[in-house]
Formats: sequence, C-alpha cells, structure tokens
Amino acid sequence: MADRLRQIRRMIAVQEELFRIAERKVADLEARRIANAEAQGEVLRALGAENALHGLFLEQASRRLAALSREGDRIVRETDEARAALLGEGRRLKQARRFGTALEDEERRRQEARELEDVIDRIAGGGSASLP
Repeated sequence: MADRLRQIRRMIAVQEELFRIAERKVADLEARRIANAEAQGEVLRALGAENALHGLFLEQASRRLAALSREGDRIVRETDEARAALLGEGRRLKQARRFGTALEDEERRRQEARELEDVIDRIAGGGSASLP
C-alpha cells in the first residue's frame, strides 16, 4: 500500500508539472497574440500617417500587415489548442488528486483498523486477571 501511495504521489507531482507547463504555454501564446496585435496596430498607424515617403512603402506595409494577420490567426489556433490541452491536463490532475485522496483515506482506515485490533488484542490478552 505504501508503494501505491508513493506512486500516486509521484503521478500527482507529474500531473501538476504538466499542468504548469500547459499554463505557461497558454500564457506565452497570449503574450505573442498581444504583441502581434500591437505590431498590426503599428503598421496600420504607419499606413494612416501622412508623410512624403508613404507611397514608397505602401506595398511593403501591406505585405507586412498580411503576414502579421496570418501569424495572428495561427497564434489564435495554437492558443485554442493549448487551452484545450490545459483543460485536459486540469481534468487529469483533478482525477489523480481524487484517486490519491481515496487511496490515503483507504490507508488511514486500514491503519485505524490495525490499531483497533492491537487494542482489542491487548485487552483480550491481559484482561483475564481482572475477571472473577
């Protein structure tokens, strides 16, 4: 039983680490999405600005904006996938914790039963002197 408890605790630790990794991935993707949106905003502001060289860089700016848009779409898809993975890791972690709690409860009940048997054995073994 102690081996099973040690194994489940190790499994819980692994699941917690996988969950943290999934959380970091979602956070990183979210930061990339924000940076991408800011870059798109900068290109749009540059396109809207009035300056003498505006026409020279129009094609390049529109290509950059299209590339940023494609990258943004890819990041959104990756973020959705990472969030789904995060939910899955969360479910697995919760399940492992429930299993660990059930196993610890079972071990505690067995220990209490052994202690009760020891008390009963001591009372039954040493109690004959006080009987009439």
